[in-house]
Amino acid sequence: MPSITFDLETVTPLFLGGADPTKAELRPPAFRGALRYWFRAIAGINYLDNPHKLQQLESSIFGDTNSSSNIVLRLSQLPNNLELDTVNLNQSRNPGLSYLWFSTKGSGGRNPKPARQAIGVEEPVSFSLTLSTRPCPQNSEQQYKNLLTAINCFWFALYFGGFGSRERRGAGSLRVKKFYLKDINEAEIPKFILKFKQNDVPKYLKSTRQKVKKRLYELLDFKLTNFPQPLPSPKFELYSPATAAIYILKTPFPSWEGALENIGTRYQDYRRTLPRQDRAVFGLPLTRLDMNSRHPSPLRIKVIQSVRDYYCLLIKMESEFSPNSRINNPGNPNYKFINEFLRSFDNSERVG
Repeated sequence: MPSITFDLETVTPLFLGGADPTKAELRPPAFRGALRYWFRAIAGINYLDNPHKLQQLESSIFGDTNSSSNIVLRLSQLPNNLELDTVNLNQSRNPGLSYLWFSTKGSGGRNPKPARQAIGVEEPVSFSLTLSTRPCPQNSEQQYKNLLTAINCFWFALYFGGFGSRERRGAGSLRVKKFYLKDINEAEIPKFILKFKQNDVPKYLKSTRQKVKKRLYELLDFKLTNFPQPLPSPKFELYSPATAAIYILKTPFPSWEGALENIGTRYQDYRRTLPRQDRAVFGLPLTRLDMNSRHPSPLRIKVIQSVRDYYCLLIKMESEFSPNSRINNPGNPNYKFINEFLRSFDNSERVG
């Protein structure tokens, strides 16, 4: 059976919950969920008028409640004694990081809550992830295409997404140290390992992103269509020029903590300038405005590593808010505040 095994290392801590959400645990569902998310984000624009067909296509590759996935995910090479730590969030020493990861902190009082544990807090943690197909001799060609689709979605998850809780606020970033192929042509997969000088990192992200998206469209038999701009806010997050934007801050940081502390402070300072009603576009629930609605933040903060440098990415993915949420015009929310925040960085470059 064709397969690819990635030797992975944490870039930022992983908050992956199991049966006990306060304890970190490496399990395949978080990785499968990231693959499905990016599949929908990239393929979805071809099914704006037929989301049911998109769901059928997704299920044919990644499975659903009635059928197993055609892609098998397996974790291996896990540390024998996986150290779990809580992130030291000190409001006076690291206010930016504390702001981004506030929900992982413990609390006392009448209903005490322990702090969430994470993987890779003190030192990077290494493990392996294998993607393979299920045996199906009568449909081996389609199975191979499904595997290549999953591999290309994994590239997007690695560089523009993340894994586990708080991944939209910089947690859950990984990097590929090595990979091993079995019955797969290396020319058919993206370049996964990021080892570039400072000025070449944006070039790599821009060029590889274009190649990976084009390859996914070929695998799914889509046409590269020029969709109208602007699009109305879609029901779910789409990766398209009309609804998404990806920026890299070109000045590197010496550590992931420094990158997130910097961006967290900038983010907190900007949100404080906005009336509470206008902050809702950054995600719900929101204290003292709407604690009942749920909408993930359209702004994702991401850290990637190249050699010893750490770079911060800012990713905007627009979508429609629930009509019941207390936000102005939930069907077509005003993203000008997120766009204004993105434009506030002088050293940024758009890469997607």
